[in-house]
Amino acid sequence: DLLHGTTLRTSLDWLATAPFPLRPSPLELRFLTASRTAATRAARRRRQLLTGLAVLTVLALLAGTFAWFQREESRRRGEEADLRRAQATARSVAQAADSLRGTAPDTALLLGLASWRIAHTAESRAALNTAATQRETSVITLPVPANAPENGTVLLDRGRSMMIYTTERATFWDLTKGQKGADKPRLTLPGLASVTPYTPPVVSQDGRLLVLPGRTKGAPYRLVSTRDGSPVGKPVPLQPGFVPAQVSNEGHVLFDDDVNGLGSRRHRLLSPSRATTAEWTGGVATLSPRGTHYASCGESAEGPLEVWSIGPGAPRRVFDTEAPGVTCGSVFLDFGADGDRIGMRTEYGTAHAWSLDGRPVGDAPGGGAESRTTLTEDGAYFLTVTEENAVEVRRVDSTAEPLFRFSGRSSKEGYEHVALDTRTNTLTYATEAPHQVHRLDLTAVLSGHEQDHDVTGGAVSPDGRVGVFRKGEEQPVQHLVDLRTGKETAAPVPQRMAGDAPSVNRFSALSTGGRVLAFTDHRPRGDELGLAVSVWDTRAHKELFRASVPEGKEVFHLALSPDGRHVAVSYDFRAEPSGEGGTTDVWDVRTRRRVHTFEKATGRSAFSADSRRLVTTDGDVLELSDGAVRRAGFSADTGIGLAFSADGKTLAVVTDTGWTELWDSAARRRLVRMPSPTVRGGTHAGEFLEAPVFSHDGALLAAVVDDDSVQLWDVEAHLALGDPLELTGREIDAMAFDGADVLRVLTGSRRETLDLTPGRLAATVCRKAGRDITPQEWDTYVPDAPYRPLC
Repeated sequence: DLLHGTTLRTSLDWLATAPFPLRPSPLELRFLTASRTAATRAARRRRQLLTGLAVLTVLALLAGTFAWFQREESRRRGEEADLRRAQATARSVAQAADSLRGTAPDTALLLGLASWRIAHTAESRAALNTAATQRETSVITLPVPANAPENGTVLLDRGRSMMIYTTERATFWDLTKGQKGADKPRLTLPGLASVTPYTPPVVSQDGRLLVLPGRTKGAPYRLVSTRDGSPVGKPVPLQPGFVPAQVSNEGHVLFDDDVNGLGSRRHRLLSPSRATTAEWTGGVATLSPRGTHYASCGESAEGPLEVWSIGPGAPRRVFDTEAPGVTCGSVFLDFGADGDRIGMRTEYGTAHAWSLDGRPVGDAPGGGAESRTTLTEDGAYFLTVTEENAVEVRRVDSTAEPLFRFSGRSSKEGYEHVALDTRTNTLTYATEAPHQVHRLDLTAVLSGHEQDHDVTGGAVSPDGRVGVFRKGEEQPVQHLVDLRTGKETAAPVPQRMAGDAPSVNRFSALSTGGRVLAFTDHRPRGDELGLAVSVWDTRAHKELFRASVPEGKEVFHLALSPDGRHVAVSYDFRAEPSGEGGTTDVWDVRTRRRVHTFEKATGRSAFSADSRRLVTTDGDVLELSDGAVRRAGFSADTGIGLAFSADGKTLAVVTDTGWTELWDSAARRRLVRMPSPTVRGGTHAGEFLEAPVFSHDGALLAAVVDDDSVQLWDVEAHLALGDPLELTGREIDAMAFDGADVLRVLTGSRRETLDLTPGRLAATVCRKAGRDITPQEWDTYVPDAPYRPLC
């Protein structure tokens, strides 16, 4: 064999240096030359093979890379297509939620949440916001009993269930899970036809016990559970000449000899052991929920109201009292659920409440002679249906305006039953035509700090942390509170007022953190008091500056820079504000000097977040660093509200046409126009927008609509997030964002929080709905996506 490898290289090296006698023969030289030629040829073949392999490897890598890019592009396009489909589905579901809000509000609630879970779009965010603040949570249509005196309906357990009764049967319906939960009765009890004298069904206040007539002539009454129909306690013996009127939660039964009359009557009370506990003659009487007390209107038609304690031995009178206009033939009595308060409504519609020691605890004004007022079962609220067919909720211990007022049908007979469950803050009302039960969530209305009756005005600091409100009329005091905790952040600041002082539009403004407070005030002017604007350091509790307002003029707007350094005061003639005599003065609080005066001012002012620039709705721009004044790019004819974003890059201009314009911070270039439902042709056309505020990250913009609602915009999408959100129905004094998603609202002394974090909104929706979306609902409204639980 030919030489190769190490042997060939050694031989060639030896050939070059071998001495002559040892040099190879010609044959050996030809052998070595052939070996070297073969080795060279083999090396060339190896190099060619390796080059080919390298080329193939590169080509394979290029092909693989190209294929990977193709797969990634295909995947990206697929994901984009899936996202577009999901977004289209989310918009469709949001639209379905909006269309169902009036007829199937519980389904609308869940579809609003489903829309957001499917895809995050401006429309689905709007649907989620609307669902979380939606007041009506369900509309339930139930079977209509025939129109007969022996048939009817009763709301049970604070509106959580309803009994529909006829002479043949009584059916019980769950109202807490919407129409889906009321497809069939949860319980049916036969045998309401009575051989004893007919009386409407008598149910305990907690809805657990029902008095049924005997099945045969002369048979005693039966006390049964409304949960399963089982008998409870001993049979209730017949009382000749009497019919059952009430039953306590513990099984006491109150009999009347004239249950439907309003005059004087005889009453007989049986204990759970069926012994006669008390007998008396008088007007209207009522039994406390636990059967420990009963109230009666005395032995004459003129009263007085008497409350008796039921215990061992004879009943003991706890107290008696009289109320103006009370006659026993026109009064209705209610105990709170725990029995420690008694409520009474007079013939004039006024309502009164006492504790069981005879101490008055509250009054409510009359809603008219045809009105109906009851005491809620916890004894904390008066619930009134007025002659105008409006439902009002008032705190028993407050003389303020109603916490809630709801106007529905025009007929005085429209509300068949009304109940308020303060455990869940749910108002339930039943209408006669159509025969439906509506449930409203009043959590935002009833929770939190309560409204004081003599509170006016208010402001919120730009960071949403501190609020200020005035309390008192003749000698008002300004209270500063932490809007997160409700605790006062500084000592109250007094405001000068006098009975003969000119009227004041009570404006106030706060710096960031609430350190500096500006407000309208009075100052001595000779022997009289003149209008002024006062600026205080709330931490040091001292006045920093006071600016007089020219005689005969009044303030119509007040703005304070976020750092508290400058204050802008706008005022006009008191008699006829026209703008011709309007003036806006800008003051430096530290130097107490006027920086600039804008003449013929008619609008409002706003400072930039860095406190270096002032812009007015009249279209003026003031640079506070050098005092330079110029015109803004927007029209001075339509702007009615201004707000700067926290980063200082954007200025929002709310217009009287319902459009909101976004401008650069210098107010030179308009960036975009955003519509709202208040534009011409919108769902809230003609309603008034004002007081815009940005979230701290600039993603959301909010404005007050018609004093009591909030409109939101998605700033990036340039879209309004649905219709205005109604919070509590009360007038909004001021609001500001606390962070990116939490909106702090001040209504008088009441603090409201609108947490727009999607997770919080989703939890609120699930709480309101009281159930999850069903597979059938999902298939109907979300056919393009697989079913998924929401709550």
